[in-house]
Amino acid sequence: MERYMKTDGTNPPGQGIFGLIDINCHILPGTEDGPDNFREAAEMLRIAYDEGIRTIVATPPYNKKNPIMDGDKLDRLV
Repeated sequence: MERYMKTDGTNPPGQGIFGLIDINCHILPGTEDGPDNFREAAEMLRIAYDEGIRTIVATPPYNKKNPIMDGDKLDRLV
């Protein structure tokens, strides 16, 4: 895969000028199977960027019945 997105419409399918979008990523440290710390999260971001991903949607586990993660902790991580 090329390192930079082209603007002439010749990118592979799914790769517009803004790159790929990862819509299900456990990128926040300490959440479920995410990285252990911010250094690992930064490395994950570097790898994603090198693969053409330009947008990541963090999807940590959260619901009122899940005591492992709460909204306040998520706000601090973000």
